[in-house]
Amino acid sequence: MLESVKQLISNAKKLNQSQLIVEVFTDVKIKDEIVYYITEIQLFEKGVDGLGKKLKQYTPFTISEKKKKGQKFSNTTLEDTGQFYSSFRVDVNQAGDVKIVVNDINDLTEKYGINILTLSDDGIEKIKPKVIEKIKDYVIRTLHS
Repeated sequence: MLESVKQLISNAKKLNQSQLIVEVFTDVKIKDEIVYYITEIQLFEKGVDGLGKKLKQYTPFTISEKKKKGQKFSNTTLEDTGQFYSSFRVDVNQAGDVKIVVNDINDLTEKYGINILTLSDDGIEKIKPKVIEKIKDYVIRTLHS
């Protein structure tokens, strides 16, 4: 009986924070939810960056063009052709560094700030349940390995 408890304790030494981060942020559902929240909720619906700061308003010319195309213009969305949104990707390396990367051919991060690629506190709260599940799975699997 005590041997199995000792084994669990011994296995706990195998827990690795970098590996856990890699496991969490390579999960397709979590990555998709992060990208969805940034593009569809923060940028498109609210017109804010990851810190909740309103994006700089469109110029009158851009508003006129968006009206002609039948696109949303009530707030800055950074969505025109869909190319920018579809380029969003969550990358994680083996050291556990996580970042959002995009194909920013129009220099939108320069114009609107790097925080357009940041997940807001509300977004973090939204993905927390899935992240907690992944952490539980990793810990249980490692303890029983």
